[in-house]
Amino acid sequence: MEESDTKAIGAEFVSIQRDNKKTVLKFNIKGDTEGKVNKLYPHAGGNVSLVLQPSQMSIEEFYEDPYAGVEYSIDKDGTASVVPGQLELEEAAVKH
Repeated sequence: MEESDTKAIGAEFVSIQRDNKKTVLKFNIKGDTEGKVNKLYPHAGGNVSLVLQPSQMSIEEFYEDPYAGVEYSIDKDGTASVVPGQLELEEAAVKH
């Protein structure tokens, strides 16, 4: 069996569905900033071994958003005004 170089992925266990041929486990993965999930695609349709372990993370912690976003307001003419001192569009383009 080929091994994946994918490291541990934090996920919320959502549900389980069973029929007479298979069992489907559903998980929610949040914040895959390292692209770990994409490394699993080559294994789709094949038999794989999974190691599941409980996490010390609570549901509230799982859904916390570590990035608050950019503060802005919508003007009457429909344009957006960004609070001064935040990331400029040119800077964002360089980082992404």
